[in-house]
Amino acid sequence: ANWPGGWFRVANPLAGGITLAGMFGAWLAVSWRLRRWSATPAEWESWFNVGARVFPWSWALIRAGCFLAHDEPGVKTTFPLAVVYPDGPRHDLALYELLWAAVMIAVKPTMRQLLFTYALLRITLHWLRPERHGLDLLLSALLLLAAVTWPELLRRTARI
Repeated sequence: ANWPGGWFRVANPLAGGITLAGMFGAWLAVSWRLRRWSATPAEWESWFNVGARVFPWSWALIRAGCFLAHDEPGVKTTFPLAVVYPDGPRHDLALYELLWAAVMIAVKPTMRQLLFTYALLRITLHWLRPERHGLDLLLSALLLLAAVTWPELLRRTARI
């Protein structure tokens, strides 16, 4: 589909590209709730680790639909996992995310592990997109920063 790009893509649920925004929104909602409950940092970590184990299931389901619709075409390639589009074989970025979500389901990651691997995956996939959006790269970099600073971020978030 020919959806508008740029900032609108993040806000439009029909255009895809909202996974990162959804992660940030969920983070804010859970943080607000835990703050209202006066949760301890250990409780915060426990809640976020449960979220890290649940997220890959919904991620896999969503990306399976994207893969079946082939609505996340990447650049042209001769890679063995390429999908044949009308203009030739291309990377199917939804397939790569689906495969990585399956790995995360098997691994049962902590939130820090999920943030780190998801950010690296998104940064890698950014370079396989025919149209690269700086916003996606920025949000992915922020996730990577969150993963690297996770223990301190968790402590500070719990105190706010």
